[in-house]
Amino acid sequence: MQVSNYTLKLRNSSRGFVTFISFKALLRKEIQCALRQVPLPTRNIQVKESAIPFTIRQKGNLIHYRSAIAIALATQASIEATEIAQQLAIYLQPALHQHLIPIQNIGSGWIQFTLTEGTIQSWLQQCLTPFPALPVSFPLIETPLSFSQYTHHRCCRLLQLGAEANLISLTDNTGNDTNCSLGKQNLLQPEDWQFIYQLIMTIDHLQNSYRSQRTSKLANHLSEAFIRFHRCCRIFDRQQTHFPQIAMMRLNLIAIAQGVLQYLTDDF
Repeated sequence: MQVSNYTLKLRNSSRGFVTFISFKALLRKEIQCALRQVPLPTRNIQVKESAIPFTIRQKGNLIHYRSAIAIALATQASIEATEIAQQLAIYLQPALHQHLIPIQNIGSGWIQFTLTEGTIQSWLQQCLTPFPALPVSFPLIETPLSFSQYTHHRCCRLLQLGAEANLISLTDNTGNDTNCSLGKQNLLQPEDWQFIYQLIMTIDHLQNSYRSQRTSKLANHLSEAFIRFHRCCRIFDRQQTHFPQIAMMRLNLIAIAQGVLQYLTDDF
């Protein structure tokens, strides 16, 4: 696994390198840069990116990251956590604006970063735009060895069906539509957002892990999210509202899941 700034480059057996963006890594990088600039005593405190604390939660179609870095720094400097949080928010705003990530000082020293529909739309486009062309056929295993392997092969089959229905291309990914607006009313269901949330969390965890660390648990959690998503979110129903855009969007999510699961299951 190779990491550069806030991108995660994974190598798997069938598709070479695939690249994803880790929001947690992006936010940690920007916070560390801001800490060097704020006119506070905290500039002299060395903080590793990996030590910057974060929590993440989903609320409907929004995903919130919260950091208590100001609280942690306040214990080492003679300054209130609320003042540190306020200054960090000021310095972070311009940098995060280009990534479409609103920032908010929510009091008591906590800073909140929100992934909006626009943020996630941009993330999907960036994750898929550099994607290598998918193979025309995928290796099949008659009896999968694990739940996550079964899920991976189910993703492969759905992508094949999507190509047969001319919804996506397995050989020319530049022809795949990644511009379907998430802001359309009622376009995505709660299960779509839960699946997106699990994809983002999995990529965040992989950014700080190696293949031997917790990959089985990550693969199972992503597989469980996929099963819920696939059970509730129709893909090939031509009578559903916003078809074929909604089908293309969901197949794009499955393409990301397939790339992540392929990496996680390569050594199973």
